[in-house]
Amino acid sequence: MENKKNRYKIIARYVLVIITIMAAFAACTPGKEEQAEQVPGRAREDKSIIAWGEVKYTEAYELAVDFPCTVASVEVKEGDEVEFGDVLATLDMTEYNETVKKLSEQVAAGKASLRDAIQDTSALEADIARLKKNITTKTAEYSSGSKSELQLLENSLERAGKELSNAKEDLALNQKLYEEGAVPEEMLDQFADIVEQKEKAVSDIKDNISMTRRVLKEELDALSTDLQYKQVQLDKMRESNSVNLERLSSSLAIYESDLNIMKNKAQKPYLSGGKIVSNLDRGIVRNISIINGSSLGQQNANHKAMELIDAETIVVSAEVPEEFIDEIDTGAEVKIIPAANKALVIKGRVSQVPSSAIEKDGERIVRVEVIPDENPEFIKPGYSADVIFKRKNDISD
Repeated sequence: MENKKNRYKIIARYVLVIITIMAAFAACTPGKEEQAEQVPGRAREDKSIIAWGEVKYTEAYELAVDFPCTVASVEVKEGDEVEFGDVLATLDMTEYNETVKKLSEQVAAGKASLRDAIQDTSALEADIARLKKNITTKTAEYSSGSKSELQLLENSLERAGKELSNAKEDLALNQKLYEEGAVPEEMLDQFADIVEQKEKAVSDIKDNISMTRRVLKEELDALSTDLQYKQVQLDKMRESNSVNLERLSSSLAIYESDLNIMKNKAQKPYLSGGKIVSNLDRGIVRNISIINGSSLGQQNANHKAMELIDAETIVVSAEVPEEFIDEIDTGAEVKIIPAANKALVIKGRVSQVPSSAIEKDGERIVRVEVIPDENPEFIKPGYSADVIFKRKNDISD
């Protein structure tokens, strides 16, 4: 009797285990709706194409301050959406006002000054002689390319060019071997990548040469400008020794120029009454680099306060597989589904279809730009969304 009871208990345990396994299997088996769900970046049964995309922007503006002041308060935070005239930060203009006052006093003193003064021109003449010598030296360096930095870059360019030529020969050889089936495609791709790297190296060196020459030319132009300025100043100083009024007028012009420059620094479109304000109808705040108490514009340095993204330039960069790109036209209507709210569907249109593709995760994709018809809270820079494109055949049908 006891053995019979034990057998029943064992049978009951087996039945319970079987029921538990079947329940777990049923829970893990996807339903029909889940099986029908489409993978982003592939064609769906309704002939549309769904692609993952990232929200980006095409225009952003730097809001900078180049006059002495202190940040009294920052009124916004990263990602805030603002409208035209909204206050972004409040500035304590005490130091700026004191600077303007001092410059104004200089102008007043210049106007009131009637003293005669014979100015010593020896220092200025020495500066002019030094400038002329520097201009002669730098002109020769620019014309002949004898500047050491340029020579080093030219040598680097020659070496990089040889390396590129060798890389191209290796690629051509392996291309033939690949066509003959002697090497795998992965190895061919490696040689192609090496050629691309060498081409970039050559391009970078050429850019550096151009930049070095440009910097040298800018230095030469700056010296010439400085020479012209100092020569004019010397002429004025010589004249002022005989005509005191003319010297005073020259000094006064400098004071007035400094005063006007300082006043104009506070006349930027995003500055109003000691406040940094939005000068865009619709903007998004980013890269705030100030805090309460920050000291700005010391020694006339240009201090970035923050950046303002033009929300009117928001786009979604959708990653469309290369195999489907011929099915998408500029201007075509799309549907945008933000990842942050899958229930929201936003209409938009294709604004740009690039003519080149890139490699990503082993797949060739084309980053198609899409402009949303509206920018709700879930369409912000850095957010992601699925973009649904209608294929040409589907549109024609």
